[in-house]
Amino acid sequence: MVSARAWKRPMVEKSSPAAAPKEERACQRKYFRLNKAYQFQELSKQGKTFKTEDFLVRFVKKDAGGFGFAVKATKKNFKKAHDRNYAKRRLRHLIYMTKPAVHGHIVLIAHKSITTCQYTVLLEAFNKLIRNWSK
Repeated sequence: MVSARAWKRPMVEKSSPAAAPKEERACQRKYFRLNKAYQFQELSKQGKTFKTEDFLVRFVKKDAGGFGFAVKATKKNFKKAHDRNYAKRRLRHLIYMTKPAVHGHIVLIAHKSITTCQYTVLLEAFNKLIRNWSK
């Protein structure tokens, strides 16, 4: 019988998924997040609003100044924290997927139905809004 010290684990290669391209990872940084009061005030005064069944989008076009976003899921719509987190995660991913096509500030506000809706439907609706915004 072999003692516990003498036994060694067999070497196994660690497999990790391939990293996303650098330009996709760039929009995930925190400095793209809107978190100042004046940024939200600018959006409410000058911004345009579009509504879908699953979320509401407010945005302001910016030629210079780049890109910024915020995601909201209120306690009124989502009582449990894990539901709010799930809704915000889904909305954040929509932005990550379409970041290169967007210049300006965006706020996405989740509705109750976002947790049950299929992701492809969300992506189609968001892409449609982005195309309308680009015009």
